[in-house]
Amino acid sequence: MREKKRTHKAKRENAFLAMGMKMLLGAVFGVFTAILFGGEGTRVYVLNLAGKTEGFLVQQFVWTIGILGSFMLLFNVICYGKLKHMIYRAGILEDDELLDALDNRIDLMSNIFMSVNGIFFVLVFMNYMIKYLCDENAGIGGIGLFLGIALIYVVFYILMIELLKKYDPSKQGNPGSMKFRKDWVSSCDEAEKMRVYRVGYQSNVGAGCILSIGFAAVSIIAMLLELDTYAVYVTGIMWIIYLVVNGYYTIKSQKEKVR
Repeated sequence: MREKKRTHKAKRENAFLAMGMKMLLGAVFGVFTAILFGGEGTRVYVLNLAGKTEGFLVQQFVWTIGILGSFMLLFNVICYGKLKHMIYRAGILEDDELLDALDNRIDLMSNIFMSVNGIFFVLVFMNYMIKYLCDENAGIGGIGLFLGIALIYVVFYILMIELLKKYDPSKQGNPGSMKFRKDWVSSCDEAEKMRVYRVGYQSNVGAGCILSIGFAAVSIIAMLLELDTYAVYVTGIMWIIYLVVNGYYTIKSQKEKVR
């Protein structure tokens, strides 16, 4: 019993020590950043670089969004074609080992498809918003380009989901429905659900780290470069919303467990 108490006390002391070290490292990083980037010359250089980048994106808006859209379309066509070919092969294979390997490749390809497609769309959206905020004369052409690329994203997203449902008829859910993800996960088998839950947990932890680090980084940059506080407000509110949502579902899950 005494040995257990000693072990518990040692673990608690180690936890306090670890937290103290993290806080110390954060303070050292903050001081180092202030010394390294706090000079007027650095501030002017960073602001000039940001201004030039912004100016380039605004002036070359059609080219940049056109190139991003072209790569996005090419990526979608290639990935969709490969996915369709793999699903066709899965329908004619009889060897169980080869079928399992191909099934894993189909899962991998569909996940890469979703992730990269989303990144392309965010980059296009960012580019369009920079153009719109810096140049009110974005024009109908700019809006048309953005909507066209958004349409590519939506169309191939739906095509991919329908292709996966054709490959596995047990999968349910309408891609246009607000309940799509819930219906899709409900139709997964136990192994797939465990993988989804594991990814969800890891994503949740990662999102928390990104938001906290992002808030600290934005705050430091705002102080050093004497910028407006809007970015601090936005990142802070996003962090609070994340904590509220996380807390809500944690409490809800605990109540369901008690019942």
